[in-house]
Amino acid sequence: MPPLKDLADKRKAWDTLSESLKSKGVVIQTWSRSRGNGCYFHAIVSGDSIIVSGTPLKAPSCNIKIGKKRSIDYAQFEQVANIFEKYVTGETSRMDMLKLGWNSSYIISLIVRLL
Repeated sequence: MPPLKDLADKRKAWDTLSESLKSKGVVIQTWSRSRGNGCYFHAIVSGDSIIVSGTPLKAPSCNIKIGKKRSIDYAQFEQVANIFEKYVTGETSRMDMLKLGWNSSYIISLIVRLL
């Protein structure tokens, strides 16, 4: 994927992600890469955000509370776009991953799976 140089590129990437989810018409299964725990989650588009359920589909060792949901909106995606670029090129450092936080790690997981 080319670098997300400006706001239009970032918005296009978000729209592509949103449309990918909507066009499938089903809940998408994804997982949080930042924790390295192999936990799986449900994700679905709701309006202009993506709702991610913390209910693990796999890996009983998951440390996220069952039923907890997080909403990821475009503003959050914009904040992590630069780190996302590093992530997909394999240049992301541990410190970068720590900066991402939970919501950002989910959006990156979704992007990696769908784009």
